[in-house]
Amino acid sequence: MATNRFRFVPATGTPPPPPPPPPPPPPAAWDVTPSPTFVEDAAETYDIAATGPVDLGYIPGGTYDVDASGNPLPAGLVLSAAGVITDTGASPEVVSNVIFGYTEPVVLSAITLNSSSLTGTLPYAATVYAMEGAVPAGTNLASTEDPSLRGSILNTWPDGSARNIVVAGNKTGITANSSVTLTLHPAVVADTPLALSDITALFSTGISVDFGVGVQNLNTWTSPDRIWWKNGRLICARYRLACGLGVLEAVIDVHSFGGGNGVVEVVVENAKLTSSNAVATKPVGQAYTNATVSVNGIVIATVSDPPAGMLYQGQTLYAVGTHSPFRAWYCSAEIRAGVVFIPTTAQEKASWFGIETTHEIAAMQAHPIFYKVVRPIGFDPATFNVGPYQAVTQPFGNDAYQPWYYGRLVGYNMGQGGDPANAIGLYTMWDASYLQSGHKACRRAVIANTLVALHYGINYRESTTNLVPTFAHAGGKTRNAPYSWPETSEEPRWEAAHQPNVGVMAFLCRPSPCFIEIAQKAANWSGTYSDPIAIPQAAYQTRGIAWNLKTMGMALFLTPTTTDDTNVNAWADAVIPTWAYTLDYITQRKDHATQKLSYCLNGYVGKWLDFRRLDIGFQQSTWEHIFLTTAITRLAPCKLFGSQQTRTDAIADWSCEHTVRYVNESVAGEWRFYGYRTTLGVNNYDEITNNGYWGSGVYEGPDPGSFPTYGENFAWFFTEPPPAEVGGLTVPKDVDGLSTRLYSDSTVQTRATAGLDYTENHWMGICCAAERNIAGAQQMWDRVMAGLVGTHTGNLAVWLDGFENDARKGFWPRNKAEI
Repeated sequence: MATNRFRFVPATGTPPPPPPPPPPPPPAAWDVTPSPTFVEDAAETYDIAATGPVDLGYIPGGTYDVDASGNPLPAGLVLSAAGVITDTGASPEVVSNVIFGYTEPVVLSAITLNSSSLTGTLPYAATVYAMEGAVPAGTNLASTEDPSLRGSILNTWPDGSARNIVVAGNKTGITANSSVTLTLHPAVVADTPLALSDITALFSTGISVDFGVGVQNLNTWTSPDRIWWKNGRLICARYRLACGLGVLEAVIDVHSFGGGNGVVEVVVENAKLTSSNAVATKPVGQAYTNATVSVNGIVIATVSDPPAGMLYQGQTLYAVGTHSPFRAWYCSAEIRAGVVFIPTTAQEKASWFGIETTHEIAAMQAHPIFYKVVRPIGFDPATFNVGPYQAVTQPFGNDAYQPWYYGRLVGYNMGQGGDPANAIGLYTMWDASYLQSGHKACRRAVIANTLVALHYGINYRESTTNLVPTFAHAGGKTRNAPYSWPETSEEPRWEAAHQPNVGVMAFLCRPSPCFIEIAQKAANWSGTYSDPIAIPQAAYQTRGIAWNLKTMGMALFLTPTTTDDTNVNAWADAVIPTWAYTLDYITQRKDHATQKLSYCLNGYVGKWLDFRRLDIGFQQSTWEHIFLTTAITRLAPCKLFGSQQTRTDAIADWSCEHTVRYVNESVAGEWRFYGYRTTLGVNNYDEITNNGYWGSGVYEGPDPGSFPTYGENFAWFFTEPPPAEVGGLTVPKDVDGLSTRLYSDSTVQTRATAGLDYTENHWMGICCAAERNIAGAQQMWDRVMAGLVGTHTGNLAVWLDGFENDARKGFWPRNKAEI
């Protein structure tokens, strides 16, 4: 990312003298076009982008500003980030001697190789998520710092440019405990990929498993299930080995870097089913003690099935005491010049050949699948652990995967009833901390705790393709009645309303096929959650719909589509009809006659859920809608959805309307108040007018009785006059289990991420709408900034500082100046 300086000069073409000391840095280029002139007292615009840095060959799509080291823009003129000067009235006729800055967009991440005690020439692998157009069709990635680097393009943007790329190389001159940064650029690269013979060269006796019923061996490498990727520095192929107990199977991915160097990854699953059957059959649980996985005769893992009555946070897990259906565990080993190396420490388990690859922060935050984080990380993740409801109390840097261990995921019902739990949100806390810092300790936490997802009942494998079932395989099946999609009821369970994001950040940190499949497994589980229909349906809760979209879209983002393997591509192809159905489901809610407030209501269409709890009016948790907003506004710009892309963009825009209207339709400062429940209408559905009872004080009814604007709904519910425009983001209290009707009975958040408050969700909605720039978003943003930036209690800058310690909701619009 580079900032280039330039300025306009008089018509003579002679550069004017620099401003008084201290002089500004020299501009990268002088624009000798005459300075722009304006008619006095007239509203006009002038586009400096037409004659500025982009015209001189710099990367387009960046932002413009006035360089603080030069003369300011004359009074009465306003410069947009896009490079348009607007004359708002009386101003000088000529803009001269103003130094402008142009910051190029980040389109490719540099990768840093962080070494341990090893030295010399070492192999490495990394993943790059490229921005659209950054690696044009016909090119691949190259690096000046490492000419050996080669890349495999896994999937592409609609314009044919590379989207996800696995790169590998053999870097010379690595010294112990050092870091080397490799910058990347597109190039036409001649490459001869490694072959299956390079995998064969890794093994003497091969891979074997012993689960107490006889040793099973694998030593044939010429017919893999598939080749995931290959280039001149790395080939990765999939093999399978039955364990001798029912359908228990070792799913094996072998990475060869050539020269006798490689990595073996093994996932032991109890997952096989034939999903084409009308009622797919659940596998039988398997019991074993001290089962082993060996590579070239060296035992790399010894694992027993989980003990009966295993406890997690006071809850009994694995009551049956077997390797239950649809669960799995992982182990790995390196082969270094023919010698098997077993990783044991956190650093070793997160690295290959002693190298942990990390990514450039700005580039990650520029990618649409992620978001710009408003504050840098406020703690050292290598030494200090922070966050509410944490399952473990060690630093991120100590996280290391163990079979059956739950790490930072919540072992009991995936955090049900605990929204601040660190696994919940668009991304987990450890994912967000890596996005925020690019720190190798956060990377360790990402890798370890994504592998933990294997311990949940989401691991399904189709017996005919030997892949994660596609949505076409699972079509019409559900884990609700008539139970044609089997699951297991023993703890731990995945949970529809509190699903973590698994796969996308982990695959960025390390290019392992198991992370692609973990993402697909989570998507398949989420998509088969609810009613039996032609294709899987979203959960009735809005957050369940949000996570259904999130898991589908994230898995689609990862799935390779440029391979020659029809079965692998079929997984991506089968997502689109299911995605279309989910959009249909949202659209039915959006367009329903009772829907007046641009909000995706909880419940089924025409049967809305009233979280009344003896309160007044129809109430729902509108922060659940913002989960939908954050998910679809991350995915829509990734252009993954083919024939459904236009509809996806439209739903993404509509999802932002809730927050825009919530702010703009307030008559005063009501928009600053955002609580656990929001009153959306005058109707009550309770034990007296009961049209259906869902438990926990939740009833259903056909019509919320909403007013047409948020301002009118606020005025109907609250019994006090509206609050002032200026003030902090505020949380209305629940008093004796009832939503307060008094603005005065509330708490201003002085720092973000405090307890059970939901203003952080409100903030995410504000940022998503501003970045999406839908109609009314600029008015909303201006109003929010005017209300929050002042010196009152809850000053915006102070409140935003809270995101230093938890970046999951610490958004900032990428099209707005930083604060």
